[in-house]
Amino acid sequence: MNQIVFVGIFLFVSGCTFTQKEQNIVTNPVSLIPFQKNGQWGFATEASKVVISPRFEEVFLFEEGLAKFKSQGKFGFINASGKTVIAPEYDWAWDFEEGLSLVKKNELWGFIDVSGAVVIPLEYVKLDKFCEGLAVAQKNKNQAMGMIDKSGKTVIPFQYDVIYAFQGGMAKAGIGDRYGYLNKKGEIVIPFEHNLYINFKENLSKVKNIDVQKYGYINTQGKYIIPAKYDEAEDFDQGLARIKIGHLWGLIDASGHEILTPKYDFIFNFKEGLAKVRQQGKFGFIDKKGNELIPPQYAQADDFQEGLARVVLNNQPFFINSKGNTILQLTYDYAESFQEGMAVVREGDKYGFINKSGQEVIPPKYDLAREFNQGLSQVKIKDYWIYIDKKGQEYWEN
Repeated sequence: MNQIVFVGIFLFVSGCTFTQKEQNIVTNPVSLIPFQKNGQWGFATEASKVVISPRFEEVFLFEEGLAKFKSQGKFGFINASGKTVIAPEYDWAWDFEEGLSLVKKNELWGFIDVSGAVVIPLEYVKLDKFCEGLAVAQKNKNQAMGMIDKSGKTVIPFQYDVIYAFQGGMAKAGIGDRYGYLNKKGEIVIPFEHNLYINFKENLSKVKNIDVQKYGYINTQGKYIIPAKYDEAEDFDQGLARIKIGHLWGLIDASGHEILTPKYDFIFNFKEGLAKVRQQGKFGFIDKKGNELIPPQYAQADDFQEGLARVVLNNQPFFINSKGNTILQLTYDYAESFQEGMAVVREGDKYGFINKSGQEVIPPKYDLAREFNQGLSQVKIKDYWIYIDKKGQEYWEN
């Protein structure tokens, strides 16, 4: 088996993360799987048929019909037949999202389309992905920031020390240590008189009233909708906000109505309709009406994912459903949440996978394993990584 080495590049981009592709765009049309041979990367099918011969320094999964590759230290894109659609000329390139890729060359950023044409000139020292049609931009270091549209036109003037991506038609911006909100015309809708932590979610934002040293919530016109009476507060999520009075947490709705009188040491975010709660060091779950569906009893608990939650009781990990019924008893030392119907498990110092029936699909034999994504997982053997599919087939074997 040839060694596979993954190189990760992590950059901060505050733009949107798109969850839906355009209808005429295919994420990975032929389920092509990256593999490495003799130090070069290519793509093969699940049947191990080579579709794109190994000739690249590095490759990435297909997105919107194109896959990013690295050659001689530069990045470009190929299509599913292996044809180079965009020549490797960029120092970095993000995967395509809604037909555009954010690229970097000579320390400057811009956008290209799927044909490789430059649609936004590479002239920005900072440029984020588009969010609600606009992108945060900065032309020169240590100078003000603004926003451009997809034609490159300046929509929000370059006059802010910091500006964040649009959410729900509003964008937070800052001048000095004061923050406010703008609309898409660049008009100030929330005055620049708040601290960094103002953050509108579902048209409400928590704010701290300095006079009373309590938290309340304002609307997008800057008016208090929920009085400042809480010792701590979290953003609204799915119509509910977690609030703290004294040392205990409860829930309110968008009108300020108390859904759950503060009683827990902490309440976590809702996932799949349930929120994990902690009380006297034990974990349980509540629903959105504040009903305690699963009493705090577990030493550890993960959020629900794909209908199941991993919990630990008496040093034994197992999975429960939303009614608290035990679905899977585990004999493993450790297990992660399910992703694409598979869960990572550990036995001793080796990792494998089980399915939702508890069947050991891939025996624990790897030094590390990552959750499945697009039907593939990355697993580590000694000092190198390989891809495997859900049948446990390894890519690539000689």
